[in-house]
Amino acid sequence: MIKSKFIASFVAGFLFVNMAFAQRNFEFKSNSAKEQILVDRLFSNAKKYAATIDTFSVFSLIRSAQNDLYADGYLAARVDSVTGNSSNSIVWFTVGEQYKLLALSTDKTDDQILSAAGVKTRLLLKKPFSPTSYKRLSASILKYCSNNGYPFALVKLDSVQISNNSIQASLVIDKGPLIIMDSSLVRGDARLSETYLFNYLGLRAGVPYNDDALTKLPLRMKELPFVTEGRPAEVEFTTGKARPVFYLQPKKASQFNGVLGVQPDNADASKVNITADIKLRLHNAFGRAELFDFNWTNPQPRTQDLKVKFSYPFILGLPFGIDLDLTLFKRDSLFLEINRQVGFKYLMSGNNSFRVFAGKKTSNLISTKGYQNVTTLPTFADVSTNNYGMGLNIEHVDYRLNPRKGYAIELTTTAGFRTIKKNSKINSEVYDSLSLKTIQYKAEFAGDIYLPVGVRSVLDIGSIAGIIESPSLFQNELFRIGGLKTLRGFDELTILASTYIIGKMEYRFILEQNSYLLLFYNQAYIEDRSNDNLRTDSPYGFGAGITFETKIGIFSFNYALGSQQNNPILFRAAKIHFGLLNYF
Repeated sequence: MIKSKFIASFVAGFLFVNMAFAQRNFEFKSNSAKEQILVDRLFSNAKKYAATIDTFSVFSLIRSAQNDLYADGYLAARVDSVTGNSSNSIVWFTVGEQYKLLALSTDKTDDQILSAAGVKTRLLLKKPFSPTSYKRLSASILKYCSNNGYPFALVKLDSVQISNNSIQASLVIDKGPLIIMDSSLVRGDARLSETYLFNYLGLRAGVPYNDDALTKLPLRMKELPFVTEGRPAEVEFTTGKARPVFYLQPKKASQFNGVLGVQPDNADASKVNITADIKLRLHNAFGRAELFDFNWTNPQPRTQDLKVKFSYPFILGLPFGIDLDLTLFKRDSLFLEINRQVGFKYLMSGNNSFRVFAGKKTSNLISTKGYQNVTTLPTFADVSTNNYGMGLNIEHVDYRLNPRKGYAIELTTTAGFRTIKKNSKINSEVYDSLSLKTIQYKAEFAGDIYLPVGVRSVLDIGSIAGIIESPSLFQNELFRIGGLKTLRGFDELTILASTYIIGKMEYRFILEQNSYLLLFYNQAYIEDRSNDNLRTDSPYGFGAGITFETKIGIFSFNYALGSQQNNPILFRAAKIHFGLLNYF
């Protein structure tokens, strides 16, 4: 009743004001001295605009004032009249009494819900009753219910009594039926395991309905590279159960791309070297979200890098997956490194996972030419390590392919039994001072924080780091960094380090969902402790770039300048990092 009267006075007041306000100067008054104090406070900031404000802005001010009064419990506040002449207008207000909620009665079950929702009923008795506070109260209760199995809950006031400018009411919470999550249903032409989809989205069958989990589905679905939604997902409710229904169409997600390049041979000016980067990526070819990844590159002359990976998630419908990795790295005629690894993942919601793995890494000399008569061990040696480790991947971003806000963390720790193998073609005396069997520790970290700046800008603050601890390290055991993925402004994999920390600051201007312009700066600290000598450096790089989506894939281009060993910046030595992902 009070609410309908207030709305009626609001509409009448608006019509009156809108008709009378051709004038520019105005005042706000009340017939009560007590109410005038409140009116002056509400309109104190409006007085300085009295000579310039227009009719619509005046209406906005009045509406805002009425909403403030209404929210504070002055439910009878209204505009009575507008008077004035050709140069001045007076808006007359009646504020009325402040209504307060004196009693809330609930049963024991409702008290438990209120407590779980973070509502303290004893504090409600001391606060003015208002639609705004009641709306917040209702929203808190309904949010708790919808995230704990009761999506059809209702909140209402019953037995309302008004006397002496006060309101007494009973708060009634009707939870409705308990709804349990059921398995998902996939419709459409896409080949995708329902078990995988349900687990990827962080949903669980047999648990109470959770509205927050379901509201995140559209964004999570956009991050899947191999399917697209033909129409928005729905939720089918049956007796006591809720089943998400997805309408999916296949999307090109597998990739094949290759880049060939020609560059002079630094050792022989009459020759040229062919460089290449070939990538084959098969994703969800059998509808199980499995991944096969093949990547071969020769980033430097006479250097080859091969990475092969196979991943299969949710084995037997359980939240566990398996990873198989094989890496071969050959540097010139110096050494060949082979790394084999098998890992098992515990898959959490989204892309979060915990991983344990075991592997063996061997690094063997290819040629010992010139080493036969050495009296000290060369910078490279035959080394093998049996590794055991664990990794954690946590990702909480609003959109994984081009985040606007959130953070991502990846941490890997490894311990292994390391063996230095004697090479029969090298003087055996050089091994006498070495411990041939030792333990090696390794840790790697990568983290990014995405901070929104305004509407279309993002600041990406990130860091990557790594450390290897082992007696008498050799150069073929060190981290190889540099290039687009680690330190822009430098050639790929040209910087060796036993310890490194790289900080990054990148500004992005968002063009589209998967397109943006960027400016970046990255600074590193490098330690090289190989062969028991310490060498340090603080290289840095900066530049600009663009990433944009085309019909044939996503293209990225980065122009970067870098400096190391305190050398000056040389524009003729600028590095161009680019890539193209082509889907089929």
